Amino acid sequence: MLKVANKKLKKLGFKLIEENEYRSVWKRYDEKHHFTQTLEFSAKANGNHILFSTDDELRDAKNIGCTCVGLNYEELKACARKMKELVKKWEK
Repeated sequence: MLKVANKKLKKLGFKLIEENEYRSVWKRYDEKHHFTQTLEFSAKANGNHILFSTDDELRDAKNIGCTCVGLNYEELKACARKMKELVKKWEK
């Protein structure tokens, strides 16, 4: 079921790092700007599931802050598809 969204993310250069019943983590290295972008789809008990798009290298020493990385239209469509598929899985 999750294959369509996974293919879209892979086509955009992301690699699946981890996926379980609580989250899905994807990463890619941006050659042009020299940073690693992480997408983290996270399930929340209240149903308000979230997506983070971050630059891992800009996190602070205590790993509690980060810098957001924007998404272009194609990335946003792929992430929306992935979130839709994950929500169906999480809310069973």
